Amino acid sequence: EHQRQLRLRAVLQDMSASRQKVKEMRESLQVLQERPEQKAEIILKQKEKEAAQAGAALHQGLLGTQRRVLDKYAAPDQIVIPDREVLNRDLAKRSNLSVLDVDRIWAVFSTATSGGRISRASFPSLLQRFLPSVEIGPSQLSMWWRDLDQDRSGDASFEEFAVWYLTSVLPKMAGQHRGNR
Repeated sequence: EHQRQLRLRAVLQDMSASRQKVKEMRESLQVLQERPEQKAEIILKQKEKEAAQAGAALHQGLLGTQRRVLDKYAAPDQIVIPDREVLNRDLAKRSNLSVLDVDRIWAVFSTATSGGRISRASFPSLLQRFLPSVEIGPSQLSMWWRDLDQDRSGDASFEEFAVWYLTSVLPKMAGQHRGNR
């Protein structure tokens, strides 16, 4: 169902963007037919607009772009962005992480946990899903759990896990892998 929603949203976004481009092309063509002397001016305006749109999309990020497209082209009941997707993009932006990495971690984390939190007891099995070829000893597990469970609540949220894993574990694993070559 989630994949279907993602595909549907992408198709609707592409259709909306295409409709807008066709509308702009028709308007430009009409102006060109009425006033051919403005050809250079029309082309320059189009290039400036494209550059501004690309810069704005880069500046505002994926989430901002999605919201602008949805606000401009879709009725509120046409497209639903799942809350989890919005939360993942927000987490990625706030933590300076890759949205793709956060989504990948969520895909594994959500199937391995209940209620979106991980306990100390289920921590080793979750790590095995992320690091299947790594043998993790009890002392390493304890150290990693202390690093992860900063507030000593006995469990960790997806946000805590994703940030910890992407900023603490993966860089160390990559360093070890390079050192073994």
